[in-house]
Formats: sequence, C-alpha cells, structure tokens
Amino acid sequence: MFKLRKTCTPVNGAAIFTFLKTLTTANNFVQTIGGGSSNARPIPNDDYFATVHHISNIVRRDIYMERTLNKMRMSNIVNSELVYRVLRSCCNCGIESFRFFNWARTHHPNYDPTTVEFEELLKTLARTRHWETMWKVAHSMKTHNFPISPSVVSYIIEQYAKHGLIDQAVDLFNGLKNFDCPQTTEVYNSLLFALCEVKNFQGAYALVRRMIRKGCVPEKRTYSVLVNAWCSAGKMREAQEFLEEMSKKGYKPPVRGRDLLIDGLLNAGYLESAKGLVRKMSKEGFVPDVGTFNCLAEALCKSGETEFCIDLFHDVRGLGFCPDSDTYKVMITVASKVGKVDEAFRILHKSIEDGHRPFPSLYAPILKSLCRRGQFDDAFSFFSDMKVKGHPPNRPVYTMLIKMCGRGGRFVEAANYLVEMTELNLLPMSQSFDMVTDGLKNCGKHDLAKRIEQFIVTEDYLSMQNLRFRYIIGGLLNHKLCFGRLYTNMSMARPLMKFVSCVILDLDGTLLNTDGVVSDILKVYLVKYGKQWDGRGAQKIVGKTPYEAAAAVVEDYGLPITSDELLSEITPILSEHWCNIKAQPGAYRLINHLRSHGVPMALASNSSKANIETKISYHQGWKESFSVIIGGDEVTSGKPSPEIFLEAAKRLKMDPSSCLVIEDSLPGVTAGKAAGMEVVAVPSIPKQSSIFTSADEVINSLLDLQPEKWGLPAFEDWIEGTLPIEPWYIGGPVIKGFGRGSKVLGIPTANLSVEGYSAILSEHPSGVYFGWAGLANRGVYKMVMSIGWNPYFNNSEKTIEPWLLHDFNEDFYGEDLRLTIVGYIRPEANFPSLESLVAKIHEDRKIAEKALELPLYLKYKDDPSLKS
Repeated sequence: MFKLRKTCTPVNGAAIFTFLKTLTTANNFVQTIGGGSSNARPIPNDDYFATVHHISNIVRRDIYMERTLNKMRMSNIVNSELVYRVLRSCCNCGIESFRFFNWARTHHPNYDPTTVEFEELLKTLARTRHWETMWKVAHSMKTHNFPISPSVVSYIIEQYAKHGLIDQAVDLFNGLKNFDCPQTTEVYNSLLFALCEVKNFQGAYALVRRMIRKGCVPEKRTYSVLVNAWCSAGKMREAQEFLEEMSKKGYKPPVRGRDLLIDGLLNAGYLESAKGLVRKMSKEGFVPDVGTFNCLAEALCKSGETEFCIDLFHDVRGLGFCPDSDTYKVMITVASKVGKVDEAFRILHKSIEDGHRPFPSLYAPILKSLCRRGQFDDAFSFFSDMKVKGHPPNRPVYTMLIKMCGRGGRFVEAANYLVEMTELNLLPMSQSFDMVTDGLKNCGKHDLAKRIEQFIVTEDYLSMQNLRFRYIIGGLLNHKLCFGRLYTNMSMARPLMKFVSCVILDLDGTLLNTDGVVSDILKVYLVKYGKQWDGRGAQKIVGKTPYEAAAAVVEDYGLPITSDELLSEITPILSEHWCNIKAQPGAYRLINHLRSHGVPMALASNSSKANIETKISYHQGWKESFSVIIGGDEVTSGKPSPEIFLEAAKRLKMDPSSCLVIEDSLPGVTAGKAAGMEVVAVPSIPKQSSIFTSADEVINSLLDLQPEKWGLPAFEDWIEGTLPIEPWYIGGPVIKGFGRGSKVLGIPTANLSVEGYSAILSEHPSGVYFGWAGLANRGVYKMVMSIGWNPYFNNSEKTIEPWLLHDFNEDFYGEDLRLTIVGYIRPEANFPSLESLVAKIHEDRKIAEKALELPLYLKYKDDPSLKS
C-alpha cells in the first residue's frame, strides 16, 4: 500500500481548485446532448433512469460486460453524469465497477473523468475490500493531478476500521501529507472511530488531545463517537469524566453532555438507562435536545412504549421544549398507531400553531387510524381540510386512502379519489385501479365501474408505461437502438409519449418544399398590381386551404380582385411548377424507412387530391408508399378542423389515439391534437418553434425525427454521431463576419456571403454540418459549419459559418473557399450561457474530426469541386 502511495506526486493547494470538476444535473446532461435548447422540455426521468438501471445490471451481472456494452452503441451519452450514476448504482460491486470505469475511459475518448467518479470508485473499492485496486485508482488520480478529498479519506479509514485493519487506517492518517490532503476534523473523527472500533480508548483520548493541539476544534461527532463507544462498552463513568474534562478546558460540545450520553445509550441499546437519564433530566428541569428527543421517541415507539413516549412529550413541552417537524411526525405516528386519535389531533394542531404546515407524512397516520376505526366520514372531512391547510397529498396518501376505502367497502369514495389523483397527474397503482372497478361491480354499480374503466387512466394506459420501459430495455438488449441518438431531441418531448401504430403526414411544407415555390410565384405575380411580396403573409397561408390562402393574400396586399379570381389566375402557374418542387431534407429517408418496416402511412393535405397526386408523381415510390391519400376537397372542413385526420385514421382502420401526425403548420398541429392524435411539429417557417406549444414534440427538420420514441422502428443510419447526407456544394470569397468567432468564442470562422445562395440555403435546414473545405492556394482541410440564425446571438438572417479545423498563421479574407458538405451532426439550438455554447462547438469539432477519418466521408477529400 505505501509503496504505491509514495510514488505519487503531491498536488499543491491551488490544484484543488484547478482540477476539481463537478457534474452537471440530469437535466443539463440531457440538454448538453440535445443542444441545450432553452425552449426544450425536460426529458422524462423514467427514460433516463431506466437506461442507467439497465447499464448497471449489465455491469453487475454480465461476465462479458465490455463486449455487451460495446454492442450498445452508446458513445454519445457516455459522460461524467452517466458514469457516476452507474458507479453509484453498482456500489457493492468493486471489480465490476472498476472494469466499467476503465471501459468508459478507454473506449470513449470524448469522456473526461472527473474527481467525482474517481472518488466514487475509491469508496466502492474500499467498501468491497479491494484495497490493492483501490490504491491503483488513487495512483491514477495522482497522475491526473486530481486531489483526494478529506471526505473520501475519512471513508477509507472507516472502512479499514470496520474490517479490523486499524494499522492501515493509522498509516493512512499519518501519510496524508503525501496526498496533499489536510488533517481536518472530519479525518480526525474517522480515525477516532477506527480506534474506538477496536476499543483502544486510551489512543482515542490521546487523539482528541492531539486534535486540540493541532488547532482542530472538536465537533458534535467527535464527542458522539467517543461517548457512543464508551457507552457501548458499559463505561458510563469514563464518558461522563471525558465530557466534564472537555468542558473545563473550554471545549464544550455543541449539545449538552447528558444529551450525548442519552444518544450513546440509545446507540448501544441501553433503552432503560436512557429512559432513566431523561426522567432525571426532566425532574431537574432540564430540556433534552430536539435531536436527542427524536431519537429517544423513535426508539420508544419501536419498543412499544408509546404511553411513556406521549407522557414524556407533554412533560418536556411543559419545560419549554420546542419540537421540530420530525418530532411531530414521530409523535403523531405514535399516537395514531395505538388508536389515540384525539391525542394525534391535539399534537397536529400544536404543530399548526407552531407554524408548521402539515406535510402528508403528518396527517396520513391520522387518516389511516380513522379509517381503521371505521370513521370514514370523519376521515373524508379531515382529508378535505388538510388539502386546504396542509401540503398537497402525494401518491402514497391517495393509494393508502383508496386501499382503506376498499377494505371498508366504500368503493364509490375510492373511485372518486382515484379520479382525483389522476387529475393531479398522480399515476395510480394498477392494484388500486383493479380493486376499485371490481368492488364497484360487486356492489352492483356497473355503470360507475364502466365509467371508471373508460376514464383516461385505463389498464391499457398503465401497461403502456411498462411497455415503454420494456421497449427501451428490449431495444438495448437487441442492440437495435442507435443509442447515441436516444436522447438527442428527447428534451423537447413531453413526459408522456404514447406508442403509435401508423403515421399520417402532411405534404406541403412537411414533405415538399412548397413554400419556396409559392413565394417565388407570388413575388412575380404581385408585381403587376404594383405590390412587392415581402413574406409577411407567409405565416397566414401556411397550412390553409387554397381558398383561405388566396383570401389572406388578397386582404394583406389589398388586391383589387376576389379570392376566386386570384385562384383562377395563379393555379395554372403553380401547376406548371409542381415538377420543380424538391423534397424536404429527410423526406425520402423517412418514407423509405417506414415503408421498409411495414408501418402504415397516410397523406392528408388541405390541397385537392388531384394536386396531391400530381405533386408526388414527380417523386419515385411515394404514391405506392401511402395506404391512404386524402385531400382537402374530400372533407367538409379543412385544417384546423380534425375531420381530415379522423377520416385518414378511419380509412387506415386505426384508432386516432394510435396515430402520429407530422405537420409543419399551426393549423395542422391544431387539427391533429383535436383528433386525439400524437403530433410532431416540423415548422416550415424559420424561428417559429415557440408557437407550437400544443405539439407533443417540436423538431428542427425531418432529419431529427426519432421514430423509436413513438414505438416505431429506429433509424439505423447514424454513424459515430453523424448522419451521412447527399453531398452538396457551396463556395465563394471569404468575408468578414460579425467579429465574434475569434473575439467572443475563440473560434475563428471563415464566413461566406449568402448572396447567390439563398435558394441552396432554403433547401437545407439550419443545423451543424461537416465536410471538407478547399482553399485554392493552401489545400484541403476538415471543416465543421453551422447554418442558421444562431439562436444565442439571434441573427436576423440565415448565415453560413464554417470552421476550418486547422491552425492558420494569418487571415485569408478574399481567398476563394470551396465547401463540400457530406454529413449532419445536430439541429441548431440555443444555450443558457456562452460557455455551454463554446463547449458544444468543440464537441461538434471532435465529432467531425473523428467522422471524417471514416472511408465513407474521407473519399470526398479528393472531390474536384474543392480545387476548382
């Protein structure tokens, strides 16, 4: 042990602040992966912790752990947060945790361990007595210049003590200077505990004296450890003498000596002696410490001496004892258990008089006691009162009340509480649901039972949560989920997402980039009326029927014609351009993916069916992919009426609740939700995501859709956190940008002018891409770039900001830059801080640099367009 320790290089005091790293919260972890959008909804905790739970099971039980983990393709989510949680979950599996930690470090270069994971691993290894491996990890920490905190050293010393290795504990304490770890009061307390474990009271007493000489002030635990040990050994006199001596020297404990003695007797199991000491204190007019009284009350409650506990409570209250919320919790539980409901009520009212707002844990015992006595009406009245005066009831309280009502035959009231808790978004247990419905049927109340069964919380709904969990775990076991993308956009999803069986797609703006063609035509058409199309009406016509859109244009631009006249003039022009409409990025990919997996699809658009079929005829395989095609002329009312989606579900022979709608417009989203369907919004108008509040999920483009979140087969084309795309090209002279790349972000970008590329930019969604960059006189370099409005800086126009992954010694403004874009990384996102934005950009760089070494992308380095 000591050879390994002596080879470590000490870390100076400043290194603690230099190298100590902290973890983000679970929400920050998800937002970091997903881009950190400030508009993002938090990821469901159930999904995140289900994943941690499954990985932990693999670590604990799988002999071939590393092989199984490698097959899960989870490189994009392996970070400090995940590793720490898995280590915590596997706290009793020392070598397995060590193997997992080494796997995370060696197989994921992007993962940078922090002191938190190292220290958690040290504690696990100490707990499982893998001392040699523990010191290897400690040595690794030293090589990384990570300090070991006093709390971890204290924990290791105590583990040595629990396993009888007192010499090793003492040696570690004496050699702390080799770790640059100060001998704090916490460390002294741990060694004191170790000495007391082996009954070395003389050494423990000497350690306390040394502690005082070194300037460390004893705290409550210092006294408690020694007093508890003396009491456990039956040495009450020595404990009293120690406390008196410390008091004479001016080191008075944070609580009085008698309280420490009572705690020591309770910890040693001498309940009668503790009772006698408390009686003596109360007779002499002394009030016990609140913590001491709470410990004594709990011990008395466990031993069944409730009468003594209640009498003692009233005695010390008369002496001026000030109970806290924990005291009231213990006392109300004690009184309720023995049926003294009136006494429990008095204690509860005293707590309210003292300013404590009752928690569910305070009034739940009284409720249960009333129900046991058959006083259901009193219980219901009291519960209604507590919902107003106390903290809102939680799931356990409702579950207990429903169970007690069921046992007492009060099934109607149980049904009411079942409905009430679901309205509060508290998910009932399936057993409660079954008990209520069965009880109502047995009582002859079949109509009420049927209504409960048709309520929103049905057995299907409850099983859906289990199915959701099984799907995630099952997908991991079968290695079919692209794990790196599992959480990328989940942060924008609502907590509950239903699994679906079919998909209903909109056409214009969702699958086809119709808006750009319509804008170009209107721009030309309005000239003859002396008007200029400025796009201000675009939002009003998106998702509308042709007639509604025409009426909006006539009204907004004050045209001297009717809506019918505008339609008759512009429809032939539009028809001539249908062949020029391009598919939205990701449209072909989505349709082919769903078709290949046999997922039923419908096309539902406000356009006429004839126009729909004409438009999709220019896109190979689309018409055959849809089981149902329905136009706005086939229903009475178009979107936002739900009629068109309900008709589509009817023709698909699907229940509306099992349908997923993908829409680009607000009328379409409104129609989908009104039809009772799940809706994903893909806004076709830039910077309008915030208005789609009713959608179940809002994504940047079809490239970001994750079908697995809805129970559909996952895409399997993501490679190393990147999505291969059809290459596209852009170029021009390098211009000066906003001046924030180098100055603000420390990331020099070679900006391009958007003039002449508006058509190309409109075809590609905003986001982070990567590829190759060619400078005519310099060479070809790796490149990562952003396209969009940069939400953090809120650009007014769409920009192109490439970052050439090479250190240049000089600027090259004016030089001709050619770009070949070959892959997609993530959507554009907002960030809570500049630091998080910079960190994400550097993460994008790492992903791009690694991906461009793959043959799939490397072959484009020799593309002729980069040199022309």
